[in-house]
Amino acid sequence: MVGHPRHSLRRLPRWQRIAWRLCLAGLPTFGSGCVDGSPVAHWFLPPTAPVIVQAAAEAAEVLPAPHEDSPLILTQAPELIPAPVSQAPTAAKGASAPVAAPKLVPISLDAILHWNDGQNYRVAQAHAKVGESEARSDIACKCIPVHCPPPGQPGAGDHGGAAYKKFAAERRLLEDRIELARLSSETLLDAASTYIDLLTATSGKTIAQGLEKDLQDVLGRARKLAETEPGAKVEVARVMADVEARRANVAKFEGQIIAASAKLIYLLGLDPCSQLVPADAALVPFELIDVNRPTCELVAQALAHGPGIQEMEALVNLVEDALARSEGGLGNLLNCRTRCERERIAEAQRAQVHLAYDDLRAKLTAGVQESQETAIRGRQEIRHSREQVTHAGDARDLSRRRLDNNVMGSSPSEVLLGQQSLSLANINYLGAVRDYNKAQLRLLILTGHHCGRPVVSAGNGLPAPMVEPKKNKDQKN
Repeated sequence: MVGHPRHSLRRLPRWQRIAWRLCLAGLPTFGSGCVDGSPVAHWFLPPTAPVIVQAAAEAAEVLPAPHEDSPLILTQAPELIPAPVSQAPTAAKGASAPVAAPKLVPISLDAILHWNDGQNYRVAQAHAKVGESEARSDIACKCIPVHCPPPGQPGAGDHGGAAYKKFAAERRLLEDRIELARLSSETLLDAASTYIDLLTATSGKTIAQGLEKDLQDVLGRARKLAETEPGAKVEVARVMADVEARRANVAKFEGQIIAASAKLIYLLGLDPCSQLVPADAALVPFELIDVNRPTCELVAQALAHGPGIQEMEALVNLVEDALARSEGGLGNLLNCRTRCERERIAEAQRAQVHLAYDDLRAKLTAGVQESQETAIRGRQEIRHSREQVTHAGDARDLSRRRLDNNVMGSSPSEVLLGQQSLSLANINYLGAVRDYNKAQLRLLILTGHHCGRPVVSAGNGLPAPMVEPKKNKDQKN
């Protein structure tokens, strides 16, 4: 029978006791001496220790011995090293994991304007905060007895603290509602603007692909010309450079489409695997608010129905009512020794609320004025860019006819210059329509008319961008 490990160690030679202590300290140099036939081995090693040491011994046989001057390198046995991800067992050949097809989600500006903002994570969090504040306000109201003397009367001091807590809870509730209105309007505007960016990128990609297709025809003509005139090889290089530029534009617009779709999916709280299908084929100007109305009328609507304005007015009325119901401020609501300090706090809170209210009114006024002016100037910019597209298309067609008829002085570079002018004109048109539509959206949300408002395309001679001016001429005639 084996005795206690402490007594067994004392019977061992001194060098073996030192080896055992070093082995227990975890030094691998003496690992092989820890599993001999010693009677105390099973007290100092866990049940799996022989397996570990055996693996280490096998690894030592495979690995070369380190040099005497080399630093100590701790290694693991091959059996203990986890296999890399690339070496994980794979499915049999021909068997592939089923990949779910992306869910197609039709999207339009009308759907965004009637969207449930509770699907957005930040807005949903603000809704939850409002619900919490409503519960706290209900609790504070239940803490005040029904028959409570007014402040300053006998018996009112016992319930002054509860009255102050009720006021604080109601103020917190209104502040959370103001924050909810701000987040809701900002998220809605951001989502609608992102949809405009998505349509802009889609239209830009279509235009770039059309121009690239036209350049391929010009490239064929330049190559034929270079076969007969060696000096015309420079024309081929110029056209090829512009073709690559159009391809780069297509790639850029595709990236913008993906980015706008991902942002819109996040803002609307949709499934990340969804694929948005815009209902609009191209970007066209639309009219939501009549920008020809007087500015003062639009500002008055914003100050009456703008985002957060009603909640802010309710907060101002709450503070003023609390000050009016107490003789000398909110200090009487508590009936405590710090009455003067509480009156100072009440006056400071009153000033903060009024300043925040004035700041909100100033922001709404400035936003309406800026959006209205941007929309008015945007109409003019759209008309001028439309004319630019028309003239650039005519110049491109005339240059192409000159090249077809071998007119003296005509060259593929002349057609290329016309293509570049048409591309620049289309880009200007898209930018003008995008800015105009975003100004309309800002004006719609600032005036508080974004609920239940249908989207109407703008008239007054504001067409969609043109890729082929000839077709637009025929439609005009």
